[in-house]
Amino acid sequence: MEQAVLIYHSVRTTVDDKMTAWRELLERYGEDDFKILNYGERQFTSRSNRQLVEDIIRQYEAVLASRYTASNVIFAVSFEEIGYPRPNELSYFTNYDSAFAFMEARKQWYLDDEDLKDTPTKARISIIQLNDKNHRSDSAWFDFDTDLRMTNLVPYDNDYIEGLDMAYIRVSVPFKKGDILKSIDPNYETSYAVLTSDAIYHLQMETIADSSDMIVFLYGYDYEENSFTYYDGSPILDWEKCSWSELPEDQKILILLSQVCQDKIDAGWMLYNYSLFGRKAYDKIAASLKEE
Repeated sequence: MEQAVLIYHSVRTTVDDKMTAWRELLERYGEDDFKILNYGERQFTSRSNRQLVEDIIRQYEAVLASRYTASNVIFAVSFEEIGYPRPNELSYFTNYDSAFAFMEARKQWYLDDEDLKDTPTKARISIIQLNDKNHRSDSAWFDFDTDLRMTNLVPYDNDYIEGLDMAYIRVSVPFKKGDILKSIDPNYETSYAVLTSDAIYHLQMETIADSSDMIVFLYGYDYEENSFTYYDGSPILDWEKCSWSELPEDQKILILLSQVCQDKIDAGWMLYNYSLFGRKAYDKIAASLKEE
């Protein structure tokens, strides 16, 4: 069951790959092989762990099929550069294939432009159900990353049932205190932060897993505001370790915070240099620092 939960929460895995992995788990393991898992915010008293996996596969299959079987619907497409949202710029179509073709054409326009070909993008196709008065009654949508891979889908409100989205497990933090991390969700601009503690704070339940068992607390840096920011409860699976060389110039100051957290430089010395040089504090003392 732990594998099923990790698959669900993976931000890089495509919808097709998630469904394939869940089916393989069902083929490999029987009812008794799925460990008992408590869910913190919700308790699924009438459905077994195996049924939760079966249910989400059926739910995904139904939403995917509705692209071609749903009636009295329109398809809305949004296409934007990562970090530059345009939520109100939508194009509408009467069928899914036309919507997808439009999305492909928009992406090709970027690929054909020498200056824009490496610009990360994302897209969404929404199926909007209409009522008898042609007013919106419900919707489902599909998210696509910069390579037009479907990385997420959200079912219709009327078809939603609580399942793996409310299931949590206790995840060991794969990083150590002071590590610099970068976000890996393909549908959002890359963020950078420092892990200030390698312990997970079990905020809600001591005896069963809940959402606090899959999050960490981080500090980032806002260059424009010239201030450190606090990430209050960020999913562990949304981050990976980042080397110093991968950091953009406007995030290099995180190296100083990392060194403080790892007791390699004194916090007072960092604050002294930050008070004198602000954004340029790292540049002033970089020569004395070394990445291990």
